[in-house]
Amino acid sequence: MTTVKEHTERMADYSPDTAIAVHVWHVDDVLHTAEGMGVDISNAEAEDILHGIHSRADAEIGINWEVIQCNIEFHIEERNKEVTA
Repeated sequence: MTTVKEHTERMADYSPDTAIAVHVWHVDDVLHTAEGMGVDISNAEAEDILHGIHSRADAEIGINWEVIQCNIEFHIEERNKEVTA
């Protein structure tokens, strides 16, 4: 997963007129989705979830709202296991 700074640096070699296709997902997308699900997560948890989504991304499915929701659910299940262990 990259930061805005890293992505900007990587793109610096290209002309501003170069055509690209980019989907950008932000920690706020994870936080907003969790809120809509009635789930309370921290910024750090949202970053971890987003990192996991990025590292396990399936190019045929991509990253979408359902993928984010499933990963939040998985994270909560794992968090609850740690609490009960």
